[in-house]
Amino acid sequence: MAIVNRQPPRRPRRLDERAVAARIHRIRLRRASPGTTGWFVLPLMLVVLAIGVALLTLPIAYAFFGTDIPFVVNDAGTKAPPSFGDRAKAGALGLLCWVVFIAALWRPVRDTIAFRWPHRFASRRIALTPDGVWLARGNRVVEGLEWSQVQAVSVVEEWQSTTVPTELARPPFVEVFPVKAAKESASLLGSLIVNTTPPGPGIRGKRYLIRLDCEADDIRRLAHVLDAFAPGKRVSGGPA
Repeated sequence: MAIVNRQPPRRPRRLDERAVAARIHRIRLRRASPGTTGWFVLPLMLVVLAIGVALLTLPIAYAFFGTDIPFVVNDAGTKAPPSFGDRAKAGALGLLCWVVFIAALWRPVRDTIAFRWPHRFASRRIALTPDGVWLARGNRVVEGLEWSQVQAVSVVEEWQSTTVPTELARPPFVEVFPVKAAKESASLLGSLIVNTTPPGPGIRGKRYLIRLDCEADDIRRLAHVLDAFAPGKRVSGGPA
């Protein structure tokens, strides 16, 4: 009996030459309101963060102040001044820990800034590939959905009609209708949710709406490649 691999394709890390992308407007991240559990988790996270920063700072402080720091002793377990070698090792360890800590935080912070700041600071795009629809910073995929997770997609040009009220958004934009109900969150996709009249029967009204900031040719290219990458998923943005 043949074994079929039913695992869905993994999200690509970078866009390849098959991707078709267009610039998008900055994204205003939604502020997540803490639930009942959040009021307990948030203080705990702050305590853990404070302890972590203190531990990262301690080796560097030891390199400068030695055993003058309260409750800190040298390798011999006494309050005697540490040797130069001990100070150097503590300083190097502290710097290495800070480098690892900053490197771990840099990528999510960089991606968040890229999607919130003006274009002169970052290149944020929506991209369609044979695997799905993605939000990308330059050529690096940040977040998105595989085609198996997408029910329908609408590419609305500036002159086309739409079921989205003008107070929510004005064309041009791309609407992505997920298979599962979209959930509001502080993530990029979670901050792009619009809930209004669906463009057709059998489609949820809650969709991800990505405002475009590109030329008309780029928008038409998105619509054209959508039919090639995801046949049957393209819908009109206007009322049925």
